[in-house]
Amino acid sequence: MGGRDRHEAHRVATPLELLFDLTFVISFGLAASQLAHALAEGHYASGLLGFGFASFAICWAWINFSWFASAYDTDDWIFRIVTMVQMIGVLVLAIGLPRTGLTFGMWWVYYVLPSAPVLQAHRHRAFVWGYGQMLIVTAIVATGAGLHVAAYFIEHKATISPLAAVLTVAVPVSGFLGLIYVLYYYLVRRFDSFHLTLLGATAGVVVGAVVAALSGISMAACLVILMFAPAVTVVGYEMRGYRHQAAALLN
Repeated sequence: MGGRDRHEAHRVATPLELLFDLTFVISFGLAASQLAHALAEGHYASGLLGFGFASFAICWAWINFSWFASAYDTDDWIFRIVTMVQMIGVLVLAIGLPRTGLTFGMWWVYYVLPSAPVLQAHRHRAFVWGYGQMLIVTAIVATGAGLHVAAYFIEHKATISPLAAVLTVAVPVSGFLGLIYVLYYYLVRRFDSFHLTLLGATAGVVVGAVVAALSGISMAACLVILMFAPAVTVVGYEMRGYRHQAAALLN
C-alpha cells in the first residue's frame, strides 16, 4: 500500500469511497426504519438496543475507513474486494441480509468506461454520453426493483412464475451491461474480439440463470448465477482489459 501525500491539495473522494458513503446512508435509513417498526409494535427495549448497537457499529466502520482512506492511496483489486467485504458487514448490521447480490459488480463495471480522458480530448461526445447516463441509471434502478421482486418471491409473497421473477432482474442487468459496452464503443470508437468474448460470456451467464429458473432451481441460486454477469467484465478487465484499454486510448 502506498501512503498518501499529506501535503496533497484538493484531495477528492474516490468512486469507491463515494459508494461506501452511500452504503452508510442506506444502512442508517434502514436502521431507522426498523427502529420505527419496532417502536410501533411496542418492542421498545429490543428496538432501542438494536438501533443503538447498529448505529455504533456503522459509525465505527465509517470512522476507521475514513482514517484509512486519508492515510493511504490504494485502489487495486485486492483493496476493492476487501472494502466491499467491509460494506457487506455494514449492511448486515442494518438489514440482517446483504443484498449486495449485483451492486458491487455493476459499480465496478461502470468505472471501466474511460469517460474522463476521452471526453477531455473529444468534448463533442459529451452530449450523447451525458444522456446515455439516464438510461444507465434507469437500468440500475430497475435492477433494484427486480431484486425486490425476487425477495418477494423467496418470501412467497409473489404470484408470478420463477422465470418471470428471474427476468425482472436479468433484463435490467443485461440492459445495464449492454449500455456500458455501447457507451464504450461510442467513446473509444473501437470494438474488437476481446469485448465480443466478454459480451458472449456475459450472455451465457444470463442464459444460465434463466435456464436454472426453468429447471426449478431455487431463486437464491438463480440470483447467485446472475451475479456473475457483471463479474465476467470485472475479471476480464482486471486480467487484461485495462492494458487493452490503454493501448486503444493511445491509438
